[in-house]
Amino acid sequence: MSVRSRTAATAVATLLAIVACGGEKADTVLIVGGEGIAVRGDVEMVQGEDGGMIPWLWAPGTIVVFRADLELAGRSGRAGRAYRIQEDGSLAEIEQVDLGR
Repeated sequence: MSVRSRTAATAVATLLAIVACGGEKADTVLIVGGEGIAVRGDVEMVQGEDGGMIPWLWAPGTIVVFRADLELAGRSGRAGRAYRIQEDGSLAEIEQVDLGR
């Protein structure tokens, strides 16, 4: 997949994830695929163990879209599904997402 088509696919997946949330506000969208994680939106920074600031990606309310069946932070996600991170850190499935668009 070319960089241009990968960027377009990521943009479409982000838009679909936001729409799939039923209009609920999500500050951050994570798109998880075999090639890594793409982050869209605002990411909260927290203090790491070494005292430096690091991004907190597993924040409650974050939307996670899986482009492949994978495990992330000990939680499994299925390809083409959008999830919302809950207060307890679990994933709640929101909607199926068409990644082919």
